[in-house]
Amino acid sequence: MTESQGEKRMMKYACPRCWRKYDLERERDHHYHYMDCSGEPEQAREPEQAKDADPFNVIVERRIERIRETLAAKREEYSRDGDKLYNFRRAAEFQRTTMKQVCWNFAMKHLVSVQDIATDAKTPPFAVSDEKIGDAINYLIILEAILDAERRGEA
Repeated sequence: MTESQGEKRMMKYACPRCWRKYDLERERDHHYHYMDCSGEPEQAREPEQAKDADPFNVIVERRIERIRETLAAKREEYSRDGDKLYNFRRAAEFQRTTMKQVCWNFAMKHLVSVQDIATDAKTPPFAVSDEKIGDAINYLIILEAILDAERRGEA
């Protein structure tokens, strides 16, 4: 049985507020946890690094891991019948526009937040910049997937 036929793999999900990790298969209330999460007691914090680790490489590897976790969790939450772009497709129909325009509109909130971070004289807490930058990156990846779907005639 394939995953699209109903078999679900164990996927790790991490709350972007408190970083609590759990399997989607065992705890289906991840959305409700996120809505009620106060960010305590496991407030998102900078990852610890080995003394000889290259800080840039640590950031890159950590971001790649978070992208995988977040997109896997969102795919589980928002896709329908194996269509990972379902919500973008439906929103485009509803708004009478294109999927890529919907994606751009959704991404703008996050891009404005990143712009605010970049132009503010004060450096935000790690949890804030981590979440906002991650959201912006994820929407750009989704835009790339939409462009790929268009090239294949599936958008």
